[in-house]
Amino acid sequence: MYDELVCERPLPGTPPAFVGPGHRFQTKDLDCELAVYTVRADGSLWREGREGRGDAEPAPHDFTGRVEFGTSNFAAGGHGATFTRGGEDWEDVDYAATFAGGRLVELVEDRRERGPALPVAELRAYRPPPAPDLGDHAARRAESLAGRTMYRACGWLPRGGGPVRVLADDTTQWCVRHADGRLELVHRSQRDVTLFDSEADAAAAREAAAYRRRHAEEHFARLLAGRAGKEPG
Repeated sequence: MYDELVCERPLPGTPPAFVGPGHRFQTKDLDCELAVYTVRADGSLWREGREGRGDAEPAPHDFTGRVEFGTSNFAAGGHGATFTRGGEDWEDVDYAATFAGGRLVELVEDRRERGPALPVAELRAYRPPPAPDLGDHAARRAESLAGRTMYRACGWLPRGGGPVRVLADDTTQWCVRHADGRLELVHRSQRDVTLFDSEADAAAAREAAAYRRRHAEEHFARLLAGRAGKEPG
């Protein structure tokens, strides 16, 4: 949980372009109740109430201490890249405000980082290589496996897992017994994810997943390198 903070006092330095009047920062240094606080232009700290609940009228907040609040323009991250709405550089900035009796006594820029980014549209447009074709996935999730010996993989780890015996099933899960006698309920969504027909199928799925990760990372690395090459200097 966190709270949001609006700063009506001028921020130190040159704030990022995406920080305009009324911008809401996040902080975990107040009550962490999803409330909205405002540092008003006169330096007073006000609690505006909780977002969307209308449970409090704005009131001065008698607080003494340091409040760190920050923001960024991240739209998404993954595959070794960071994405912003229009492909502008990502920026992450933190400010620190010190209060005494609900009055601002100091406001400083505490941390600022910046780096290259890609438009989030590139992430939405990306299509990974196809997964191994194991048949009609919906039908495989729905089938009864009672009495069959399957292979339970240990997530996507390169090793681990082993054969399991399916003792019973219902419409949502299978009850399996491991070689050591341990019982486990496996949700049907795990078919061909961590529950496979064989160890060979599990290994093939792990290899395919690793390839897809590498493919995505290399794809976005090329796009970032291309953008950097087009920039002056």
